[in-house]
Order: sequence, then C-alpha cells, then structure tokens
Amino acid sequence: MHKKEEDEGVGDLASLDPSSFSYDLLEAAFWEHHGPGDGTLLIGGIEVTKTVTPYRSNSGKSTSYKVTFTFEIGGEARSMMKASRFEGNRRNDPNRSWGRDRD
Repeated sequence: MHKKEEDEGVGDLASLDPSSFSYDLLEAAFWEHHGPGDGTLLIGGIEVTKTVTPYRSNSGKSTSYKVTFTFEIGGEARSMMKASRFEGNRRNDPNRSWGRDRD
C-alpha cells in the first residue's frame, strides 16, 4: 500500500479490486471495518474470512498470532497468511517432549 492510501484508509470495500488483494490491504480493511479478531467481510464483491490463531512462547509469557485470510476468486480457493513466530515451538506441538530427558 502506498503512503497516501495508508493515510486515507481503505475506504469503500465494494470498490476494491480483488486482483489488488494483498495481506497488508486485507489486514487494513479488517482493522478499519471490523476491528480485531476473526470475522468475515465482503470486499470487492468477494467474501473474505479472517482467522486469528494464538500461539504461546515455550515459557508461556508471550503470545504471537497466525493470521489467515481465505477467499475464493473464480472458483479457486485462495489464502494469504502471516505465520506466528511461536507456531513451531514445542509448547505448541503435542507430539514433542516438554522437558529434558523425556521419551
């Protein structure tokens, strides 16, 4: 997004062209027209769903979020995602040990 567009906000969702969809544009649209968290908006005639999944650090003291936008254009499912920096931690993987010397 250009600086001028950021200053003016996303504006009218119906006028946005689906070919211009980017993670940053969709994130800005949701913050401006929906607020934080999961939700669905009609953007440029396309139903876009935002899913926010929290992941904790190994210590449990910090949280980072995986954010996924899903939509369909011309019958083709598409998605844009920002990964959580903690997604691969052992705390978030039920198949890995929690302590040292554990089987």
